[in-house]
Amino acid sequence: MRIATRLYLGFAIILVLMLGLTAYGIFQVVQVDNRLTKVNQQDSVEQRQAINDLIDYQEASIATQVNGVIDETAGFAAGMLLITVIALIAGIIIAYTTVQRMVKPSVVNLKTRWL
Repeated sequence: MRIATRLYLGFAIILVLMLGLTAYGIFQVVQVDNRLTKVNQQDSVEQRQAINDLIDYQEASIATQVNGVIDETAGFAAGMLLITVIALIAGIIIAYTTVQRMVKPSVVNLKTRWL
C-alpha cells in the first residue's frame, strides 16, 4: 500500500470519527431538549398557578430565561456543526498538502535519475 493511500485513509478515518462524534453530540442535545420539553409540559399546570401569583416583571423575567436556554441550545448545535465543517476542510487541506509534499520529491528524483 502506498504512503499516499495510507495518509488518505488515516485522514479519512479521523474525519469520519469527528463527524460521528459531532452527530452523536447533536443527537444528545436534541434528546436533552426533548426531555426538557416533556418536563416543561408535565409541570405546566403547576407553573401557571405559580406564575399567576407573581407580578408581571417576574413573568417577563422567567420567559426571557426560558427563551435564552432554548436559544443557547440551538446555538450550541450550530456551533458544533460549524466547528466540524471547519475541521473537515482543514483536514482535507492538510491531507492534500502533505501528500503533495511527499509525492513531488519522488517524482523529481525519478526524472533526474533518467536524465
